[in-house]
Amino acid sequence: MSASPPPTFTEAFAQRLVNAIALAPGVREVTVCGREGDVAFTSGGADCRKEAALARFLVQQAEAMTDDGDLRGIGRTVATSQLEQITLSGAEGDSLVVVIPDCFALVELHPGAAPANVAASIRAVARRYQ
Repeated sequence: MSASPPPTFTEAFAQRLVNAIALAPGVREVTVCGREGDVAFTSGGADCRKEAALARFLVQQAEAMTDDGDLRGIGRTVATSQLEQITLSGAEGDSLVVVIPDCFALVELHPGAAPANVAASIRAVARRYQ
């Protein structure tokens, strides 16, 4: 028996994924978008198109480092790795961009939430939907 293919990334799928991720401990708000920044859906009042554009930009920049990084020292590690998440820390709090097959989740965290724990929860949720 072969594994079923992942669901087609649609607005309905994005909405289900957002609703599930929003329930993860430490998540304040979440936006999910396709790899091209399309079919965005958010759990909060944020402009999901802007959030999607931010997530796509951050992932593209980070993935570009794995394509042509300096192959000395840490560059060798980056060049042979696969992006799983980006952690953003700022005066307003922490956020994550989690790479999920076919999409990204941009997640604002509650104060004091551990980014690594929240990211692990998000990946567990995403596995249920694949």
